[in-house]
Order: sequence, then structure tokens, then C-alpha cells
Amino acid sequence: MMRKLLATSVLCVAAMAGVARAEVLSLQLGGALPYQEARAKPAKVQNEALMLDVVIKDGKPLANVWGFTPITPGQEHLGRVTSHTIKGDTIELSIALPINHNRDRPCIIGGTADITLKLTRSGDKIAGTFSVNTKDAVSLESIRTLEDAWGYGETISGQDWEKPLIRNRMERHLASGATTGEVTGAVTRNPLLEGTLKLGANEHPRLLFRKADVEKLRQRAATPEGQKIINEMKALLTLAEEKGFAFHNAAEAGMGNMYAAGYGLLYQLTGDKTYAQKAKAWVTHNFYGAYWYGGWHIHSYTLAGTALTYDLCYDAWDQDFRDMIYCYLEQNIRHLAMRHDPHDFLKSNERFVFANDQSTFNIKSVRDGYANKFRASAAMAALALGNDPVPAYKPVPFADVPTIEPQTEEPWVGVPVVKFTSDKMPYDWLINGPFKRGEQDKILEKGGGFAAARPEPGDVLMSDGVAVDWRRYEPSGVAVGHSGSPTIYARVCARYWASATGGGYNPGITLMRKWATEQTQRGVAHNIAIYTVIHNDRERIVQACPNWRSRTSGCRMWISGREVKDGDLVRLKPGYYPLMVDVPVVGGYSAQSPKLREYTQREYDKDAALYAKAIEANRGDDPATNQMLRNTMVLARSLQRYMAADIGADGWGVSDAQESVLPFVAMLRHVTGVDMSKGTPLEKLLPLAVRMRGHADARTYDYMVSQGVSFFPAEEQPIARWYLDTYSLGIRRPFDAVMALAQHPIGVAPESPEKRFKRATMFAGYDVHAFRSGWSGGKDFLVTIDGTGAGFNSPHVAGNVMIHGLGRHWVLPRDGERFGHANVFAVKDFIPAGTPKTLAAAHNADGSGAVTLQIEDFREVKFSDNGKQWTLGKANKDLAMTRAFGVDYSGKAGAPVLVVIADTIAGAAYREKIWRFDIGNVGFGKTDPERFSTKGNSFVVRFAKPNDRMPEYEGNAQMNVNFVGPGVFEYDTRSYNKEGTMFIVEAKLERETRETEKIGKKGVGELSGTATHDELMGDIKKKEEIEKRKFAPPITVWTVITVQAGAAPGITHTGDGDKAVLTIGDQTVRLENNKVVFSPK
Repeated sequence: MMRKLLATSVLCVAAMAGVARAEVLSLQLGGALPYQEARAKPAKVQNEALMLDVVIKDGKPLANVWGFTPITPGQEHLGRVTSHTIKGDTIELSIALPINHNRDRPCIIGGTADITLKLTRSGDKIAGTFSVNTKDAVSLESIRTLEDAWGYGETISGQDWEKPLIRNRMERHLASGATTGEVTGAVTRNPLLEGTLKLGANEHPRLLFRKADVEKLRQRAATPEGQKIINEMKALLTLAEEKGFAFHNAAEAGMGNMYAAGYGLLYQLTGDKTYAQKAKAWVTHNFYGAYWYGGWHIHSYTLAGTALTYDLCYDAWDQDFRDMIYCYLEQNIRHLAMRHDPHDFLKSNERFVFANDQSTFNIKSVRDGYANKFRASAAMAALALGNDPVPAYKPVPFADVPTIEPQTEEPWVGVPVVKFTSDKMPYDWLINGPFKRGEQDKILEKGGGFAAARPEPGDVLMSDGVAVDWRRYEPSGVAVGHSGSPTIYARVCARYWASATGGGYNPGITLMRKWATEQTQRGVAHNIAIYTVIHNDRERIVQACPNWRSRTSGCRMWISGREVKDGDLVRLKPGYYPLMVDVPVVGGYSAQSPKLREYTQREYDKDAALYAKAIEANRGDDPATNQMLRNTMVLARSLQRYMAADIGADGWGVSDAQESVLPFVAMLRHVTGVDMSKGTPLEKLLPLAVRMRGHADARTYDYMVSQGVSFFPAEEQPIARWYLDTYSLGIRRPFDAVMALAQHPIGVAPESPEKRFKRATMFAGYDVHAFRSGWSGGKDFLVTIDGTGAGFNSPHVAGNVMIHGLGRHWVLPRDGERFGHANVFAVKDFIPAGTPKTLAAAHNADGSGAVTLQIEDFREVKFSDNGKQWTLGKANKDLAMTRAFGVDYSGKAGAPVLVVIADTIAGAAYREKIWRFDIGNVGFGKTDPERFSTKGNSFVVRFAKPNDRMPEYEGNAQMNVNFVGPGVFEYDTRSYNKEGTMFIVEAKLERETRETEKIGKKGVGELSGTATHDELMGDIKKKEEIEKRKFAPPITVWTVITVQAGAAPGITHTGDGDKAVLTIGDQTVRLENNKVVFSPK
């Protein structure tokens, strides 16, 4: 009974809450919105399409209407039905639709649209007419409002109003006027719109399981499957603790947030708050110390990891820390969802100055994978925050502000004394440290603790057995003469406590080296203490900012022995005030700046008004009045568009954003009951992963199964279990382990795909033919062939081949559409460009098969100066080819896989012909005969032993490539990555000598500007070749590829060209009706 109970994932059980269903009228209004170019003279107006979603329930439209126009792909416009009449199949609607502004490229100012629709329904089809009256919002007042909301106002830009940035950036604006036209549409189902989306009560955890599910989660964790998940996660956490993130590649360098989620899970499983405190230390990894734009596209991971960790550790964290995390997530949600006018009612940017501010992230199109990856992570964050209490800043009324008395004695000689300066870090301090984080309070106990300590220059403390003294310290900026903006910038200021830069501080250097050696990692979490005395000249109310208004968190501050937190208001009298700060040193691009800020009545009135607005902005279940709910809807609708536009019917395309999209869809279903996977390609991911694992990075497919398993039909759960058992749990980061434990099919008996899925198939969504030898784990082979370029594929790589087997790639899949990285046939400077035809295709039960393509459209390739970008030039009408593939898994050839390619080529005589193979990282220098060797019309590749990601590797395996055809082949090898580890082999017929290989001699003709004899003879030869080419018959070149352990089977042939019969081992091969045919010898 227990096993049966555990077989259902926590996530699935919690996601059964339903949403009321209704009909959605999805309407298209062609040319409904007129947009005027901002700078064109005379003014040019272009009309753009408008899409509307109107929900009909119980014969009436719901109040909210959602609009979209492709000119601003990041926007979802929310309007209201103002009147309606529905009689039978006749529908009349009046709609008031605000048209949002668009901050980024293109910068567009919106306005309003009053819409009248007259519609007729016929079955599931909608037709009718529209009339739209638009009004622009281009006015001095509206522009000024946007300047402030978008951060271009006086407080940041300092620009004179006569030169507003928005007017300089604005490309278009909604034009005032009237348009009419026809409406087309359909009656659809959209679970996101069919009821009231409820974000749930203030309960944590809630994203993947609730408090009531924790005991069941613990039972799942205790099973063998659960233990495997937990152990993999713990291994990642241990490695990160020991090594930091230095062991990761660049894309992983800032993923402490994703690791923090693992500690959050351990807190839920054990109840031990120590894990929540570890998560607290890691979850802010990217808040301040990374590039503002979230370098290497890691920002989506930062958001996702932070959201899940917040959900898991909510009850264990203190209120101040929770509030900061809320503000960080809310700011990113707002910027990524409400692109038009994001009101910062929480003052998040002013209070915390988060480094990863994505307000300028540009959403290029509905199909923008990076944009939707960011937006899916922001949507997870919106679900995590839900209806949590809004941490708006509420200032204490001035009458209730407490007074701190100044000290009665003047500071001792040598103790820095600075005048009170509002909103700036003092420029002169005493400093002590470094201290191991967590030990600083104990260390300062000798001097009375942080509150009572009154240090003097030369006073000594003991840090981990090393004496460190109080010494003078000038913050960054002051030290280089810029006293107007002092900050603790670790890279500059570290010389005062750890680094050898600028002379250094030897005890600090000693400690840092000691800790690094003990913990075997580059960075050790450490704190410093700084102390100064403020000379206050008059009574004033000040706001404490130990962290606010600078890029940091975790600083603690004491004024005259009283601890004050961010935002606290205190009254100071004239006199001397000791100021002590405990600073957790943040590396990278931090700019810590603990300070005091004079707080005026004007500031109080402004903050009190913002507090009231913040509370009102997130109430109720209407997205028109609940900003968090609206943001969630905007982000979810954006992801629906992305999935419809960029994910093929069989799941192709999801990998661009799956690391955010799949978790979000799972969380949305659990939190709200809305299942965005229903009826979408997300339900088809298992067949794709099972058949195609080995095509690209294996982790891509492992992630599809691990993170998407809750979407798969019940009958496919045993196959999903087989996949996860056979290959991988798909856990790359601890975040993934949380997902896996919540939805892994624990208790489900594994079942091989053999009975349900065909070994050989064609994926229509990407037009790729896949031939698989079986499902035996790492020993099986996969050969894929790119077809005609239909779906999401490209005609430039028609006929591309990929070979994977024995746990590794032998010929890599194509790398995008970059010329020179696809395993295709090419004629010098010409590549396939048009849509080829499929002449034959066979997909056999044992995974073998054949594909034949006819390619008749070749175009010249023109390269940019750097050789990386290319465009297509004129067509070559002479070139044409038929490319016939055969894949054989019978073993009769003496190898487990046999791939034969027959290329019949016309119009290529006297031209260099290239057969290209991207063999990837083979672990060899290109002249190393141990790894790569050529002999006549053949070459051999033997791989170096791979890393532990490919444990199934056969040590004596090799790939043999043989060419059968006219002429003698020559070979070029080149590396295409900066490390020089990834290689391409090019086999060439009629190889042309490149300019860099010619031995040039300067002749009189060259110097005088006339043609040399050699040049004239070359021109004559070219003309002769062109004439001969017209009459040259097509040639057929056979390529025979085998992969096997040990020596390759022998190859013989009789006949030539397309009449040849090849014998490989005990298998014969020939062409019949343009199709490769295998038969026993």
C-alpha cells in the first residue's frame, strides 16, 4: 500500500484543484492599431494587428479582456468589457483597452483604444467587423510620469527636461484616429483564462508541495529512489562547499541560488533550521556581486533558485531577510512582466540597489528563448510570493521616533571623528578583521561586543589565533581622492584586511591563506568591523541605512550602543555618536556603503503614500487591481505564446527554455490547478527524449524527463521510470533534485520503450529522421539525418548526419546554422539553400532505414570580414545533387552500425567538393596518428578516453570513414573553438590551394597593375573549366562509415558510380530507385 501511495508524486496529488471552464473567443483584428513613427517627416503611420481574448461564461463575457500586438511582443494589454449584447450566435461587445507603453527596443508610447465588435459565431469559427478609436498618450505630463517610473527622472538621470531621454529613444507611438476592418477568430479553450486564477493563501511551502504534504515527502525521500535523489543532491552541495563555484564552467559561475534550494529541501525533510541558515547564506549569491545584466544568461537561474528557496525556507528565515528576498523577486517580476509602467511601490531599487536589475532586458520576439526563460523564472517567483504580506516600508510618525543620546566624553586621540553627512558613508574609520563569518560576535566580546566596544588605534583582537589590530581605514573613493562617494569596494579595499594590493595587511593575508587551505576553496566567507564617531551639529531625525541604498545585505549597525536596522528612524541631538558596523565582505562588483540619512517630513509623506498604494496594489482576485496576479497572468500568457510558436508538435524547441518553463508549468498546476501542459507538446517530451537521447547533450533530454514527468500520460509513467533508471535522474543542480523528489515516479515499475515506441521515426516538428539500434543504455546507437528543412529546421543543413554510440558522439549534430559546422556535402563557396525534396524514406522495425534527398538549390556563401557571419548570394543553377542515406544495424557488415551515403552530384566538375565531419573533442592534436590518421580514400578516428560523463566508452572503439568514387581525396582538419579541442575533418575532391598556401612572387605585371602571365593563364583555364563543366556527367561518391571495437570490416566494390555494388563484411549495398538498399552477400 505504501509503495502504491508513493507512486503518485506529491506535485500531482496537490494539483487536483479545478478551475471553472468557459469558452474563449480568440479574435484577430487586422490593422486595428495605428502606430506613428516618431521622427519621420512627413509622419508615417503603420497599422498593426491586434489579438483579443474574450472569455464567455454562462452566456456573458467576463469583465477582463486580454490584448496582444506583435509590435510589442513583451506586452499583454489588459482591458475591460464595457457593454455587451449576446443573442444566439450574434455577439456585440464594447471594450476599453489601454495600450501599454514599451520601454525597450522598440521604445513605444501607447495610449487607449475603444473597440466595438460585431461578431457572428458559426460552430467554432468567429467572423465579424470591428471599429477602433485610438488616442495617443504623447503629452508632456505622461512623458514626465514615465521618466520617473522608468528611472529617467531627475533623481537618476540629472537630465534637463528640455532633453528628455524618452523622446530621444521613442521610435513610435500609438496614433490618434479611427480604424475599421474585419475580425476573424475561433472559439478555443484556455485554462489560464477560463476562471479566476487564485494564487493561494499565505502558506509556505506551496510551489511543489504544501505543509500537509511534508510527511509524505519524507516518506518518498526514505525510499531507495528518494535516497538516490537526495544523495546526488548532497554530493553537489558538498562539492560546492569544498570548492566554491570555481569547478563550474562560466554559465554555472553564479548559481549559488540554485544550490540554496537544496538546503531548503533538507530543512523541510529534517526540520533543522541550520539548513535554512545555509540556504540564507547562499541565496543572495547574485544579488550584488555579479554583473548588473546577470552575465552569461544566469539571471533566470538566479530568479528560479531564489523563488524556490524562499518558498522552502520561509518559516525559518527572519522577517527582515524575507522582506529583502520578496523585494528582489518582486522587482524582477515587475520589470519582466509589466514592461510599460512598472511602479516601484516597495521602493525596492532605492532600498536595496540590487545588482541584477533586469529592467532593460529586451524581449525581441514571441519566440525569444532567452526572454521566455527569464519570464518563466519570474513567473515562478510570482507564484512563490503570491498573496504573502507586502513588505512595504511604513515610516514611524515623527512624534514616535525614539531619541538616542550622544556620548558624554570626547573621542580619544586618534579615533576618527567625522561631521554628519546625509546619505553618504563616512570617509574615515577604524577597521579590524578579517573574522570568519559567524565568529565575529564572540571575537568582539572582549571589548564589550559590537554595542559597547569603543576601540582605539592599536587595540588588538584575536581572530582564529592571529592578532589583528584596529587601524585607520579609508573606503574606496576616498583612497583615490573621490571623497564624494565612499564605498566598501572589496577589490580595492581588501588591502586593508586581506590582499597584498597596495602593501597589504599581513595578518589578514595570513588568515585568508590559512582559511583557503583549510577549506580548499578560493573564497572564504568573512566579515570586518568598522568604527567611527559622528559629530552631529544639531537635532535631526535620521534613517539608518546599514544596507539600504547600497549593494549589500547582512550589515549590522550600532549608534551609541543601540542596534538599528534598515529604515529605522531615530532622533539625534548635537554631540558625538559612536558608529559601529559589522560588515560581511561581498566580493565582485559590490559597493557596500553603510550610512545615516537625514529624513524629512517630505520624505515621510512620500513614503506613507507609497505604503498605502503598495497595500492596495495586491488585493483581491482581479488582475486589474492585484498587481502580483496581473504579473503572473502576463508572464503565463507570454509563455503560452512561446510554446505555441516555438515548440513543435513533437516537443522540438522546448530545450531553449526548458530549465525554467518546465518547472513553472509544474508549479502553476500545483499552486492554482491550471494545467498549461494539457493538449500541448509538453505531453510529448518523453517520446522525444527516449528516441533522441544521444543527439545533443544528454542532459537536455534527461532534464525533459526529470522535470516534465508529471505532464506525461499515466501509461507512459513506467517508461519515464525506465529512462530515469537507465540513464540519469537529470539532476544537474540541487534545484533539480527538489523537483525530482516531488514528482519522480517512485514505486512505478520500469518498462522498456520497446513495445510502445518505434526505433526509427521521423520528427515532423523538426524534420529529422532518427534511427536507433535499441534501448540498451549507453551501448546503443543513434543516427539522425536532417531532412528537407520543414518545421523548425533549416534547408542549409539538409542532409546533415549525426552518429552517436557506445556512450559518445562520433559525428556531432549540427551547430545551429553556422556554415562549416554541419556534416553536409558542400561545393566550395556554395551550400544548400532552398527546400529539398524527400525522394524516399524507410523506417524499419529494427531501427535501420533509409532517406533520400534531392537538393537543387545551391547558393553562394558570402562571409563577413571576421569570417563568422555569412549571407547567401546568387544561386548556382548548374549544381544539383541526390543524397541517399542508408543505416544498417543488422551487424552483417561486421560492425554494430553501418552508415552509407551515396552522393550523386551534377554541375560540380572542376570545383572543390567537400565532405565535412564535425568530430568534436577527440582529445588529439590534428597531426596525432594515435587519434586521427588517413590512408588513401579513408580516415580513422580513435577517441581519447572520455570523462566520467561517458562511462560506457569502449576503449578500443574507432570510427572508419571510407570513400568510394572517382579521384583521390585530400584532407584538412581544423579546430573551431578557441581552446583548440573541437575539430572538423574535411575530405576534399579536386582540392583548391588557398591563397594562404600559395607561394607568391611579385612580378612586373603585379607592380604595374597589369595581369601577370600566370593570372592570364588562370583566367583561360577557368573559362575552359566552365565549358567542360556543362558537358561533364554527374558523379557518384559513396561514403561508408562504421563504428566498431577494433579493426573495421573490409570494403570492396564492383562497378562505378550509381551502378556500383559495395560489399562491407557480409553485407552488400547498392542504389535502387534513388534509395540505398542493403542485402546479404
